[in-house]
Amino acid sequence: METTMHIDFHAHLYPEAYLERLEVSRGDVRMETNAKGEKIILSMGARVGPVTESFFDADYRIDLMQQHRVDMQILSTPHPGIDRFSPAESLEMARLINDGLAEVSRKHPRHFRGLASLPLIDMPSAMRELERAVHELGMVGVAILTNVAGRSPAEPEFYPLYARLQELGLPLFMHPTIPAGVEVMREYRLAVILGFEFDLTLAPTKMAYSGVFERFP
Repeated sequence: METTMHIDFHAHLYPEAYLERLEVSRGDVRMETNAKGEKIILSMGARVGPVTESFFDADYRIDLMQQHRVDMQILSTPHPGIDRFSPAESLEMARLINDGLAEVSRKHPRHFRGLASLPLIDMPSAMRELERAVHELGMVGVAILTNVAGRSPAEPEFYPLYARLQELGLPLFMHPTIPAGVEVMREYRLAVILGFEFDLTLAPTKMAYSGVFERFP
């Protein structure tokens, strides 16, 4: 009898070390506690959302997966991302994320695999972290955002990443993030409700028209 494995590819987990780093951040991306005691992530002044138990507790996540008959999740921590920090901070946070996801995957190999986060504002560092994440940590792909601190993933500066992923035979997962023009979307979570979907349309469209998918099929 054939058995079908149900894999959830769009699944987020925030490693605790990454959340602790966001709590002490005073920059454009940070985590605050509201009047209700909820942990809220803010990006560019826009409320991204609360950090609930399922975002950081792997055992709780496994219980939910079993309830919904999900066998495995491919974990990523793409938003709010690490691109709004300095190059050194961005690399530090990428390592916190990648080490955290790798640890969860090692503890629960039947349930989780991880996608690497890379400090794309500094491509040499990003390429080195890619090699570490894949060859030392066992990451099965890379997660990027629909813009890198405002820059399109269609730009040639990111071609080395796509070329190396193609050589390695690994997938690239793109997640929406805060778009340009966020200043008019800060109320009512419009940055997420509308802005995310706009950026998720804009980024792959520019990649298609600029020939990225033909160059790196």
